[in-house]
Amino acid sequence: MTYFRKGFSVANRKGLHLIISLDEKIRSTNFNHHSTLAHKCAALNTLLHRADKLCDQESEQKKEIDLVRSTLKQNGYPDRLLYRKKSANATKNQEHETRGLAILPYLPGLTDKIKRCLTTRKIQVASKPVRKLGNLLTTIKDPVDIKSRQGVVYSIPCRDCNKRHIGETKKSLETRQKEHKADIKNKRFDKSALTQHTFDLNHRMDWDNSKVLEFESNYCTCRFMESFHKNSDKGTMNAKRSDLFPGIYRFMLH
Repeated sequence: MTYFRKGFSVANRKGLHLIISLDEKIRSTNFNHHSTLAHKCAALNTLLHRADKLCDQESEQKKEIDLVRSTLKQNGYPDRLLYRKKSANATKNQEHETRGLAILPYLPGLTDKIKRCLTTRKIQVASKPVRKLGNLLTTIKDPVDIKSRQGVVYSIPCRDCNKRHIGETKKSLETRQKEHKADIKNKRFDKSALTQHTFDLNHRMDWDNSKVLEFESNYCTCRFMESFHKNSDKGTMNAKRSDLFPGIYRFMLH
């Protein structure tokens, strides 16, 4: 791996001429690296474009272009790419003629063959790496406890029978459990089927075995998923099974 010379962008004023040099620390990708030819050509075109546009004196421009080419050549870039002439019109015409875009994982040999087949049918192909650096590194954040996540469909079983209470909340399950416990303590029977069940049958809820059935931040989707679980679970203690889940599909749940 070869690097461009160290330093920062330099702007020197000599008379009325401003000399801008691409004197910066940039890493060059090796040509034999596991990536598509299009990505390698894009890196080359970007560096040549910067050297061409940011240097206002011809001598500095030529020096920077030679630096880019010599560095990339040390990294395995062939002369046929380093000294080719880019056709801007061909690229623009190709973009207008495409019928769609296909994004494929890059596998040497296979992806190139698929790309050639799709290109003949005017389908633009973009490649992405199979493995990214983010997949190889572990997350630095501590995992969030399931009962602390907000926007959930949950289930709380009864300790004295096989019934379960199913509900939804935009809050966390931990917060919703505290609200249920407060309703039981204050004898608010009309708050939920859970409180009604505990007072009618003198049963106790198994709070420790409560679980989250779905995570969903969208309110309407969360209500729909609650309805789905209420209709698919025969052991629910909920008096009302929501009508949000279409009745025509209910026979498929059992």
